Amino acid sequence: VTIHLEKLRSDIIRLLSLILLTGHWLFAIVWLCSCSTPALSAVEPPNTSNSTKIAWLLSFPNSGTTYTLQSVMGRSNRTAASNTCLKWVHDDAMPTVYPDSGPYQLSSHDLPETYLLTRTHCAGHYPFRLKVDEDEFRRACRQTAVVERLGYKSKQGSYPDPDKAIHLWRDPFDNIISRWNHARRYIPIWKPSFRWYCRIMDRLVWPLRGSDMPCKSEFYRYVVWHNHASSLEGSIHVRHVYYEDYDDEETMHGVLEFLELPDRQGSGLVFTSNKGYGEFYSPEQRRDVWQYLQEHATSAVWSRLETYYSAPG
Repeated sequence: VTIHLEKLRSDIIRLLSLILLTGHWLFAIVWLCSCSTPALSAVEPPNTSNSTKIAWLLSFPNSGTTYTLQSVMGRSNRTAASNTCLKWVHDDAMPTVYPDSGPYQLSSHDLPETYLLTRTHCAGHYPFRLKVDEDEFRRACRQTAVVERLGYKSKQGSYPDPDKAIHLWRDPFDNIISRWNHARRYIPIWKPSFRWYCRIMDRLVWPLRGSDMPCKSEFYRYVVWHNHASSLEGSIHVRHVYYEDYDDEETMHGVLEFLELPDRQGSGLVFTSNKGYGEFYSPEQRRDVWQYLQEHATSAVWSRLETYYSAPG
């Protein structure tokens, strides 16, 4: 009984916090219900009529996912895919490698005969979930869903792990602030300031309430997400890509080469380099964040993050 009461209290707190964040109770309920990780479903065998194989795009949200997908499609003239089909965006999206489970195509380009770059955010990035274990993370990476307008998942599926993946990295400060910018675009009624957004995000997680570090919960999600994504390496051939390196033409060329796709150079998107979010954190706060990330990162992840830690500014 105590456990159920604690869960009920936690759900009520989360719902009230989401109402404060979104400014609309109905939107908060939909968000709360639709952001849960899908239950594990049966794994479907592939369509043997084509040779296309899946390559995951492992990306913490707002780390350059859309740019990567659009550039790959533009320069290869082949479609990419997503584990999630948003019906109000891609109403006619068709499943690709797996006839019933997807993933779902993102454009009208032809299906590649080699590797189909497939967006997956896996799990652990939602505002009301702080901790996700490696098994749940991995299951979520291969889960597919058709999502209707109000967040209802009308169809769910799953498929086996692929043999290739691209692990996308972005400066942690820029990534978190980009998540706030994304929330400001999609949250109705009002547009929260960065400090208010951080306060609400942290209040959704009991252990981090009252922290002096803005968006501490978001940085925790960021580093644990990358810890889990890095744990996939070994069983999957992973190529690491830094979002900031897209200003070099060779970075996208390397991505296409890894996916064994043609490269029509000059046909991709123009990359806009770092927008500069340095003013959101004081030097002391940046120092505290880096210390926090180092404490929670695995050695493999910290070796990647050091690229940003040692960068000028």
